[in-house]
Amino acid sequence: MIDRSLDYSCGRVANLTRWRRQSRVQPFQSGETPISPAGDPLQPGAMVLLTLGNPREKFWGAILALTVQGLSLSGIELGSFEDLLSMIKAGDPPAFGVVFFPMHRIERVELDLSHGHIPSLSQRFTAKTGLDPSLILTRRLPQISTRADL
Repeated sequence: MIDRSLDYSCGRVANLTRWRRQSRVQPFQSGETPISPAGDPLQPGAMVLLTLGNPREKFWGAILALTVQGLSLSGIELGSFEDLLSMIKAGDPPAFGVVFFPMHRIERVELDLSHGHIPSLSQRFTAKTGLDPSLILTRRLPQISTRADL
């Protein structure tokens, strides 16, 4: 005996999804960096903009690690970006925080890419300081001693 109720419910789902508006991915503009479809672009070292919820905050930096628990980022709060550029231009060493954000706080992670004629934050950083932000942000951190080392 064939269960026809299953066929009916699958047909209803197919009909419902047929009428939904599909999103369209726009091709990248000249001057933008294309993303490789072969791999995950959110790898360690990728420059990103991170939007958090509760409280709402935005960060700019380089991914150190991305796991199911959360994201480790070397960077700064987005509101401090111009201050950081001023400090570096004045000759002060760059100072970034290394922070772990639990996954339940993360609302959005987007690559720091240029949009048409608008440069990315990374491009602005390089233009104003002459430094590559991904190299500076992913510098080797000193080894932290553990209780076993003491």
